[in-house]
Amino acid sequence: MQRRDGAFGFGLALLVSAAAFLGSSASALAETVTFKPGESGHESFKVPAHVTQVEVRAVGGAGEAGGEKRQSEEGEPECAPSGAGGGSGAEVTATLQVSVGETLRVIFGGGASRAVAYCAGGGGGGRSELVAGLGEPLVVAGGGGGGGTSEEEGFGAGAGGSAEAGEGNDGGRAGSEGGEGGKGGTLLEGGKGGEGTPVIDNYFACAAGEMGSRGAGGAGSSYSDLAGGGGGGGYYGGGGGGCGLEAGGGGGAGSSYIEPGAKGAGIASGKGQAQEVVVSYTALSECRPGFYSETGYEPCVPAPAGMFVAGEGATQATSCAVGHYAEDSGSISCSAAQAGYYVGATGEASESPCPAGTYQPNPGAAACLKAGSGYYVGEPAQTSEQACQPGSYSFAPPLAQEGPVACTLAPPGKYVADPAATEAVPCAAGTYQPLSGQSVCDEASPGSYVALTGQDAQTPCPTGSYEPGDGAEACIEAGVGFYVSSKGSAAEARCPAGTSTAGPGSTSESQCVAVSTPCTTAAGRGQYAKLHEAGRLSLLVSLSTNLSASQNLVVNAEDGEARFGLASLTRATCSVTGGEAVFSGEGLARGPREGHKAGWTVSFTVITKGGRTYFTATLRNKEGVTIHEASSTQLTKSTITIS
Repeated sequence: MQRRDGAFGFGLALLVSAAAFLGSSASALAETVTFKPGESGHESFKVPAHVTQVEVRAVGGAGEAGGEKRQSEEGEPECAPSGAGGGSGAEVTATLQVSVGETLRVIFGGGASRAVAYCAGGGGGGRSELVAGLGEPLVVAGGGGGGGTSEEEGFGAGAGGSAEAGEGNDGGRAGSEGGEGGKGGTLLEGGKGGEGTPVIDNYFACAAGEMGSRGAGGAGSSYSDLAGGGGGGGYYGGGGGGCGLEAGGGGGAGSSYIEPGAKGAGIASGKGQAQEVVVSYTALSECRPGFYSETGYEPCVPAPAGMFVAGEGATQATSCAVGHYAEDSGSISCSAAQAGYYVGATGEASESPCPAGTYQPNPGAAACLKAGSGYYVGEPAQTSEQACQPGSYSFAPPLAQEGPVACTLAPPGKYVADPAATEAVPCAAGTYQPLSGQSVCDEASPGSYVALTGQDAQTPCPTGSYEPGDGAEACIEAGVGFYVSSKGSAAEARCPAGTSTAGPGSTSESQCVAVSTPCTTAAGRGQYAKLHEAGRLSLLVSLSTNLSASQNLVVNAEDGEARFGLASLTRATCSVTGGEAVFSGEGLARGPREGHKAGWTVSFTVITKGGRTYFTATLRNKEGVTIHEASSTQLTKSTITIS
């Protein structure tokens, strides 16, 4: 509340009742304090705790009656208090806003005292004023003007003006019938004092009373024995009455004032009111927890949903923090979001379930956790993620707000062996899986194979091949002397006795043909085989595979250095297996210079495979000691023939 500076006097009666409007509060306590003018310790009123507004009732003091000049019983002149009556003060009521602990000063005064004269007019009534601190007054009730004096019979004194309706009424003019207070006065001017009886033949000039001023009334004129009445105090005091030869005029009333913006403002006559001050107030109750108001006192409103008030006397509600909510109005605290739920913003009235793909194990969370790769959350409001089971997997994209809501089954050709997998693994070569959602792959069965990884089916071995075991990556080609006529065979079939195939991979029995018996031969004609000093025998072998027992080995050679040969062939064998032709033999040794060396032998082996021919030869003495060895990775030049 804004205050303004001002100056004040003292004098009349003030009645103040302070009441706090409590609404439905049953704990309010009404109090009453009475102030009277002149009593020590009653100059101020401190606003008690829990009081936010006061109802003020101020009554201005009434003016005193004027004196009456007359003869006593003994014949002596005297001045009796029976002259014209004084005017009444104003009664002012208003409701004002105040602050707890604020000091309100109570001021009585401002009415002019009796004039200094033999028979003086009545004193003006004092104003009643309520001031906050040292500022501008809040409420002023003007006092009534004092009555004038009289002497001559037939001439009545002027009555004092009454203060009401916010104006200070003028004092009455003395006359043959006495004066009544006239209308007049404004906020900045009190009522004017009444005039005394007129001057006769300008014999005596009787002066008018003083004008009123801010707060105080003017004194009545006392230039004659019959003085005028004093002006009443007010926001602006009334003027004093004039003196007269036969009668004095009454004093004017002071003006009243109520602070702008006050509620329930009213001004009326305070006639008959006792000069006292009664302060009555009712303390407000503080807002209880869950409620608040601008002042912290009732009437209070509940905290809205999403907000709370923890203590008493709150002037505002507090928003619930993230992770917490208040569902109802008037909450004294916020509830933590339960596990599986979250509250992502402040001031929320409800919790939200974690959506599928997310979870939250802890209460009071501001957000949910995203299900990770290898896991899933299939329903909302979950407190944990679930691991994908063997046969399934999941993947959580890094930029996605939510994780997997379900696991993906391993597709055909793949498998997932362990829980919490992030991807499916292709079946290895030799295995396959025709179904989805499997934790293992099946091995290829006998007669079938799986050549590549990630296959959903096995492949039967084609004709000409077979597979006897499980988990084959390829089938085995039928060997020489064998055939496979059906797909998906686990074994090869042998050619009939005395027959063989020209090579591997035969697909029917019709490919089996007759073959000669492997050869063994007795001694025959010996021929030379050339052996280089470097230990390599340079020969190109042309070897037939159907040798007969009567055929001999003929070795043609050149170059006579370090040669040795066969004097006779004592043993020879031949065989054909899987495309490999092997011819081996042994005989007596002879050389071009040394001739036949008794007991010396030569052993040899010739192998033809893959279009190449390889040769080894060993020369031993009669004790079996190796004299020389020769070998060739591929024979060149010369020939070895069978005859």
